[in-house]
Amino acid sequence: MQRARRKDPYADFRQYPTNKLADLDLIHNYIRQIKESDGFDVDVYPGRCFAAVYVPRPEFKEPCQLRTDAIEMSQLALAQFNSDNRDSKGVPYEFQGIERVVSYSCNGEIFLITFQAREAETDDIKTFQAKVFDPPGLDEEEEREVMLVRLKEF
Repeated sequence: MQRARRKDPYADFRQYPTNKLADLDLIHNYIRQIKESDGFDVDVYPGRCFAAVYVPRPEFKEPCQLRTDAIEMSQLALAQFNSDNRDSKGVPYEFQGIERVVSYSCNGEIFLITFQAREAETDDIKTFQAKVFDPPGLDEEEEREVMLVRLKEF
């Protein structure tokens, strides 16, 4: 059985309460940013709607719980990167700061964090990307899981 093709490709971008269609240029830009960056470099948002899954989180720039959590998750990812790459280079990186946070909900929340770290030996600053699962409730039995950590490609 063949699936019916959706007539209106922007139907899921109608916002929840009003059924008003978000601006098409904004939607195109949003989709382009997701495709080009795997969701890490999204800085536009068409509003709360079914298809707008990736949510830019600029509030991390101010002191808040998100900032604290994003720093902890970045440091967790960097520790994993340092551990995984110990044999290849042997020089650890030290966390410096966060550039961007994007998230999407699942059974918990997935955070896409772009952050900077300094190489201990050369003082070179590199940009990293981490994808971290934050389970709901986060009690003692559940831990955050680093799903991906990599150097950012430019």
